[in-house]
Order: sequence, then C-alpha cells, then structure tokens
Amino acid sequence: MTEILERVREYLQSTVIPADAGHWLSLLMAHDEGKRFAACLAIDLRCGALKPEEVRPFFASVSNGCADGLQALKCFADAIYAVRDQWVCRSSHTGKPLKPGERYARVMEIRGFAEKYLGPTYGTTSSSAAVHLARRMLQYPLPLGMLLQIWRGRMPNVWVLSEAELAQIRRDADPEHPGTVVSNALGLSYPGGAHDETPELLAVFYPEGLPEATFQPTSFDSPWDQYLHLFVATGENNGWGETCSCSGEPPYCQERVHYAITRLNNSFVARYIGVSNKLTRDVSKLVQAALDRFDKIGN
Repeated sequence: MTEILERVREYLQSTVIPADAGHWLSLLMAHDEGKRFAACLAIDLRCGALKPEEVRPFFASVSNGCADGLQALKCFADAIYAVRDQWVCRSSHTGKPLKPGERYARVMEIRGFAEKYLGPTYGTTSSSAAVHLARRMLQYPLPLGMLLQIWRGRMPNVWVLSEAELAQIRRDADPEHPGTVVSNALGLSYPGGAHDETPELLAVFYPEGLPEATFQPTSFDSPWDQYLHLFVATGENNGWGETCSCSGEPPYCQERVHYAITRLNNSFVARYIGVSNKLTRDVSKLVQAALDRFDKIGN
C-alpha cells in the first residue's frame, strides 16, 4: 500500500497540487478518508474523467495550517463550496443510453424519502408521521407525479443503477432482511433508519429513456464532508462507475449520476424493498480498493 500511496502523491503533485500545498497534501494522505479522496482524484485525472487545468485552481487556496487529515479534507470541501453545485455531473465520460426496455433505479432509505418528498408534499411535519405515511403508500407501487420537491440528492445530482442490476442483486436477498444485500452492494452504510433504527429501503424506477444525460461519477460528485458515502472512482472509460461494497467484497454494481430533475411525473414509480441490517464499512478495504484501481489504470 505504501508504494502505491507514494505514486498517488507524486502523480497529484505533478498534475494539480501546487508546491506550496505540499504540507496540506501530506496531512490529507495521513488519514484514511484523505487517502481515499487522493486516490479517487488521481484516478479521475489519470483516466481523463476530470481535466487537470480545471481542477488545479481549487488547490491553490487550500491551507497548510490544518491540524490533521480530516481538517485537510474539509479544507478542500470549503475551497470548492461556492461552486460545488456546478461541479456535479462534470465527467468527460458520459453514459450511453440503456438498451430498449431497460431503465434506471434510485435506491433510498425510507426516512429520507419520507422527510424530503412525502412530508412537504402532504404537509406532514413530523418525521414519524411522514415515515408512517410512506409505509402505508408503499404497500402498492407508488407513482410520484404528486411530489413537489426537486428530485436530487444531498448534492444536486442523483446516483442510479440499472433496474436489471438491482434485480440481480436482490435474487440473493435474505427474506428477513431483504434490503441488506442491496445496502452492501451499493455501499449504503446508513447509520440508522426508520425501522427500529435500522435502514428500510425502497427503489424508485424511472421511465424508459430518462434521464437523457448520465455521467460516470467522479470524486467531485461525492460529498467529502460526509463520510457515509463509500465512493471509489473507477478509472474506466465506459460511462459507468463501480460501487465499492460496505464489506469490501463482491457484489459491486455499475452506477451513474445525473442532474437534478425539477419535477417527476407518474412514470416514476416507487416500490418497497424492505429492511436492512446495519452495515459497518471496512475502511481499510475501501482505501485498498481505491489504490488498486489507481494502480490498475497506471499499468
């Protein structure tokens, strides 16, 4: 691992990190989250998903006065805060349309879905009431044309996979906790949820042909000031990213991102998946996966 980390450092210093930010980079790469970010950024640059001349200015303003690696990572997040929303879905590797008959799906935890979408739509102010409403409505396929909110994630992008791949994952589901295999494969390490504080999942299936524009996820699509997102850049040039599971073991899934959607219609349909066990991410395997992907595209 040490050898690959040093190559990541050397690559970033030669492409986007100015000489006077060297101490910041050292602090960053002394922490696992910083190592993962550095490796993902290097992967995106090396495979051409991000362009060095566009990324380089962000690192001219990072501070060498950070106390540790987490502060160094937060310093980067602060440096791009003003333009962060403009940097989602910026990969040079765009997604080709799915085959006829195929469509995308977005997996969500029911509490987030209820609080962000159903609550505001139906005037439900408490979290528990919104979740109760969601459970009741999701007893049947739920068309989403009534939603009032912009369709987006924590950042103004949405992470999706193909319906076919989601179905493939669910074939191995435990009937008692059918969401566990989905949470693991997609790297969704929810710290809690609506079902006795365990995650409870649903999937929103898109109409065929939408969204029209999709992108391979890059390190700028992930919220680095929140460490629940198990993103690892892929390094491929096929318009798809690849998840890293919570366990660090297969299955992994192909994934894409798309821009926020102002308003859904009734062709977007939510379906209940079920509860998931709480999953703890294996940080060491996550970092190793990022370094292995960097090493792979350099050989």
